[in-house]
Amino acid sequence: MNINWENVPLSSKIILSACVLTLLGLIVFELSYIYRNIPDWNSVQEGNKLIAIINRKEVDEQHLQTDDSSIAMLQALADSLDVELKLECEPDLKKAIKKLRQGKCHLIAHILPVTTQYENKICFSAPIFRTYPVLVQGKRILDEKKAFISDQYDLSNDTIHIQTHSAHKMRLEHLSDEIANPIHIVETPNKTALELVEMVARGEIKYTVAPRTFAEILQKEYPEIDTSLPVGFTQEYAWAVHPDATLLQIKVNLFLHNYLEHDHAAEKRSYLALYSKYNPQTGRRKLHFDRKVH
Repeated sequence: MNINWENVPLSSKIILSACVLTLLGLIVFELSYIYRNIPDWNSVQEGNKLIAIINRKEVDEQHLQTDDSSIAMLQALADSLDVELKLECEPDLKKAIKKLRQGKCHLIAHILPVTTQYENKICFSAPIFRTYPVLVQGKRILDEKKAFISDQYDLSNDTIHIQTHSAHKMRLEHLSDEIANPIHIVETPNKTALELVEMVARGEIKYTVAPRTFAEILQKEYPEIDTSLPVGFTQEYAWAVHPDATLLQIKVNLFLHNYLEHDHAAEKRSYLALYSKYNPQTGRRKLHFDRKVH
């Protein structure tokens, strides 16, 4: 259908032109909004602050100031970027990813297995270490008739507690298919990975899952637990940034390369052990801490 624009009334032309301009304006506004909210390196620079989400429920500021081992690696990253560090707590990975996508943080510092499960939602950093997931259960006691899982097939029709939206859920679902029997997976809201391990140690739940190196460190603190049974293969574990945060990813990867190069056995250590290696220098920048992600 051909339109002879010379015969179109002037008022219609004005209305049509206004609609086109409005549409173009909306497109430009939307693109600029998306650009402004991408938590890339320019966002860190503008605020002179790196906002990182950690896998905790809440910790008071005094504890964080005295327990430097738990935040040392992130503080070292912030120092290398010459910016302040702000920590926010969110144990729910899905909520953490939502905050990242909304541009409300720059980095998810959970212990994340590198998989395609979150493709297009997040972009992983260079791997911090390699390990495999293990079953955390109560230690075998010979004089008690308590069930002890020594083979993955023994998990048939049993129940495993994990964090809500845990990255380990997909692996357990695959394991259930592999043994051709159901494994009941209970996502436990408002619990951190550490709290679930503590619940196993106290006998409140039977099983949870954790990365082997992380679990081995905790086993020294909680001798009541056993972490000998693998429930998956070796994977890389990393942090995560926004999929469009290319410059920030490069800077984070460069930091990790330089940091981990100082210990060739670092990838065999846990996230916590890596933290404890860093000895904070005096006069470092002020640490900002939010109890919860709002």
